[in-house]
Amino acid sequence: MTDSLAAIIDSPDGSFEVAPEPGVSRRQRRWAVTTAIASLALGGALVAYTSIYAPGGLQIIAIVLFVIILAFAALGWLSSGPPTLKADPDEVSYLAPFRDQRMPRSELESIVRGEVWFQGRRSLWLKSYLFMSRDGKIAIRVLASWYSADAMAAFAARLGVRLRGEFTDKYHADVKRA
Repeated sequence: MTDSLAAIIDSPDGSFEVAPEPGVSRRQRRWAVTTAIASLALGGALVAYTSIYAPGGLQIIAIVLFVIILAFAALGWLSSGPPTLKADPDEVSYLAPFRDQRMPRSELESIVRGEVWFQGRRSLWLKSYLFMSRDGKIAIRVLASWYSADAMAAFAARLGVRLRGEFTDKYHADVKRA
């Protein structure tokens, strides 16, 4: 069994999925844990300080702030898990924390390497695998950092579609930029 085939995990129900890069998942979890511990320590210190030196109104504000920090720490932990890229006889799905994408397998035309414009607090181009539907639109976007090139090539081969393009090709929404 080659390394690229080892990245494909077969299920008894006939579906198969691509194993994400373990290093990426570990880095995400490590970042989430470090940030959560630092934030919780700071929030706990604030609650302790206000309990000793400023009981009353400031203490209540510190406790509310600590609960908010705790909620964001839990949210960070839940969102740092690895995504699942899976195919069954009927559909291809990319299940990521807070963002699930699905498409009928019969509509999949190809998988394209490219950079996709990400609009957020900091806008940037992200290397991605784009699952293109037969009508030429992007149906699923998968960050390339989660999966090795060999694993994606093996996944495309198992799906019976071409893996094409380069990570220098730029895509904005559903249209390729010139």
